[in-house]
Amino acid sequence: MKSLILPVLFIMLVSINLVLAEEDVSTGSLETVPANYEEAFETGKPVVVFFYTTKACNCVKKRCLDAKASFESYYDPVQNDVVYLTINDADNPELGKKFKVRSFPTVLIFNTAKEELSRLLSSQISRDNIDKVLAELEPCAGEDGDYHGKGKEHHYE
Repeated sequence: MKSLILPVLFIMLVSINLVLAEEDVSTGSLETVPANYEEAFETGKPVVVFFYTTKACNCVKKRCLDAKASFESYYDPVQNDVVYLTINDADNPELGKKFKVRSFPTVLIFNTAKEELSRLLSSQISRDNIDKVLAELEPCAGEDGDYHGKGKEHHYE
């Protein structure tokens, strides 16, 4: 009986790992498709884009899944002064190429002039780092109230 415990535990752990690795990271309330992503840049609001992929090794899929869940928790439908998008590179590789995304997950932050202010990679993706970039964008005193600040280039370790 004792000799069966270890093999059974091993099989259970491998099965759990396979289930977690195959979990689809493409679901989510912030999902966008190529047909409407450009509308986000016409809103007069800063845009935060989360790129992830479902076509990668298991460790990258897991990293994307974890970061995507965290990223989606930042979204607040009540506070709508920033547009949050998620883009699956596996479904939209042309957008990844357009924005020169070479690793996953990646967050790009744009001002209202469609200028990239910051690029956060994997472990750099956090609410604090995103908020630091967005805090530098202050509404203009003009009548439109848009966010025109250029921000600063950020490098996180």
